[in-house]
Amino acid sequence: MYTQDPTTESLAKQVKELSRKVAALEVARNKPTQLDRNLDNQSRDILQQEMSERALDIVWNDYFYLYEIFNSLDGWADNDTDANVLVSVSASRLFIETSASGAVGYAHKKITFQNTLSFNEESRFGSSFDIGSGLSVAQTIDNVQMYLGTGVQMTGGSDNILQDGLAASSHYGFYIDESTMYGVASDGTNYTQLALVTGIRHFDLFFVEARHYPGTKVTFYVSEPTSSISTIEPKPLIERGSISTTLPSGRRYSFAEASLKSLSSGTRNTDIGFFEIAQRITRL
Repeated sequence: MYTQDPTTESLAKQVKELSRKVAALEVARNKPTQLDRNLDNQSRDILQQEMSERALDIVWNDYFYLYEIFNSLDGWADNDTDANVLVSVSASRLFIETSASGAVGYAHKKITFQNTLSFNEESRFGSSFDIGSGLSVAQTIDNVQMYLGTGVQMTGGSDNILQDGLAASSHYGFYIDESTMYGVASDGTNYTQLALVTGIRHFDLFFVEARHYPGTKVTFYVSEPTSSISTIEPKPLIERGSISTTLPSGRRYSFAEASLKSLSSGTRNTDIGFFEIAQRITRL
């Protein structure tokens, strides 16, 4: 008759108990840590102090952020001196108008002496706009091009991307050609565009956002249109697609660029409500 060695039986029990403890540790490690909200006053004070000290470091060391609502054109370059172009600020919006075939109006803002803006860090760009063309509200816009984006460095001497070309510099943003809106990304040599919205009508107001993940993609978000001449209804952003080729890299030169071009005679104009830019940064 076989009888198990007491030593062997003891070892088996120990192995089983250790296995149970290891499994329990694995469960505990994978379980999200929950902070007890019933803290005593001293613990709350310590936690608040630690958070206050860390908050400035997070804001200063980790993020760049700019929100522009156009109280004036101070700090913006534009070509309002062109007889066929009007660039102005009214009611906290940027207004660009062109009145001749081939005329381009633009406004852009960039800084030269800075070591913060870079396409090598994750960033986001947002804005709102409409386009008017002298048509009735029910009609689609035509004979117009427009660009809204970030990072443009002018290389062709015209100081606006619609004349220099969408591949003229590293950038990403939104491009409107006739009544179609595209997402666009350029590496400074080539560019890629992706159709996002078609059938844009006179005075359709859109909210747009682009999110850049370096070396991976730019994802584009566009709201459904609302009427810019009536009470603005909140419209959620909808993901419309991504571009993963010809992505920008290296230094980012401009906060934002807006250009509008007429493709025929007659007036074309745009109202831009705001520019919003955020970027992760790495300070040495």
